[in-house]
Amino acid sequence: MFAQIDQEQNRISFDYTNITKQSVQKDYDFHRVFGPTINNQALYDDTFRNTVARALEGFNVCIFGYGQTGAGKTHTMAGDAKEPGIVRLAVGQIFDHIRSNPQRMFNIKFSCMEIYDEKIYDLLHERNPVILMSDPKKKKLAFKGLEEHQVSSESEMMEQVAKGMQGKTMTKNYKHDHSSRSHTVIRIGLEMRDTRAGLDRVMVASLMMVDLAGSEAAHKNESTKGKAEGISINKSLLFLKQCIHDLASQKKDKSFRNSTLTRLLEPSLSGGAAVAVICNMTPVAGDFKVAVDTLDFGSSASKIDLGLLKQNVAGDNTEFHKLQELMQAHC
Repeated sequence: MFAQIDQEQNRISFDYTNITKQSVQKDYDFHRVFGPTINNQALYDDTFRNTVARALEGFNVCIFGYGQTGAGKTHTMAGDAKEPGIVRLAVGQIFDHIRSNPQRMFNIKFSCMEIYDEKIYDLLHERNPVILMSDPKKKKLAFKGLEEHQVSSESEMMEQVAKGMQGKTMTKNYKHDHSSRSHTVIRIGLEMRDTRAGLDRVMVASLMMVDLAGSEAAHKNESTKGKAEGISINKSLLFLKQCIHDLASQKKDKSFRNSTLTRLLEPSLSGGAAVAVICNMTPVAGDFKVAVDTLDFGSSASKIDLGLLKQNVAGDNTEFHKLQELMQAHC
C-alpha cells in the first residue's frame, strides 16, 4: 500500500518508493478526505448538501468529479439503484425543498450533454450538436442548439437523467468493457420566487454536475480508436489541470480557451459560483502516474479562492414574467 489516508488531518501521504526507487513521501492536503468505506449518502450529506442548497438561494453551483479510470468516479456521481449518487441525491434535495416551501414557486429546466472529442452533443435529442457561446464579461454561457426540458417532478427529472445516460459514448478500454469516453454534463436551471414578494425579486440559478471521463494510460488500449479517445480525454483533462494550477497560483492570465471543457467551466471557475470537486483515486499497481495526477489536481483545487458568491436576481424575462404578460393579455 503506497497511499496512507489521514481523515483527521484531511491528508493523503503518497509513497514514491515504487516510482523513484528511493524512499520518498509527499503529503497532499484537501478540504475533506474519505476512505474506501464511505457511501454516497454520507459523502453527500457531509460535503455536497450545503453546496446544492446554494443553488436554491439563487447562486450558481458547479460540481464535478475527477479521477483515474476505474476509481469509482461515475459510481460517486451517478450511483445505482441500491446506492444513489450525487446527481440523484441533488435532485431529491431540490424537490424536498420545493415540497417544504409552499410559499415559493419554481420553474425548473433540465438538459444533458456530453463533450466527446472536443464537440458537444445534446444527449436528449438524438445527439444534436451544441455550440458553446460564452460572454466572459458577463460570465455567462449560452448553448446554441441545446433543448431544455421543463420538469415538474422528481420522477420526471430522473427519467430525463436516465435517458441522457443511455446516450453516452461508451466503449471498451484497457480496464472496462463499458467505459465512458466523454465528459457528461447535467444542467438544471432554476427560477424561483416567493409568492409574497410578487415579481419584484425572482432569483435564477444554474446547478451543473459534470462527470469527467477518467484519466488513463491511453497507450494501453488495444484499438486505434481506443488510443485516440484516451489521448483526447487526457488532453482535455490536461488543459483543465492547467487552469486549476493557474487559479491556485493566482496567475493573472488563465488558459480557459484551450478546450471545450475549460470553456464550459470558465463561468464557474472565474468566481461568483459555488464549486465543489470530488476526486476519486485508487492506488492500483501500474497506475501510479495517474494516481499521483489525481492527488496533485485535487490538492491544487483545494487552494483556489473563488471569492464571494454572487446571487442572481433576474430581470423581466423569466417564465414567471412571461406567464403574467400572457394572463394580462387575455384579461
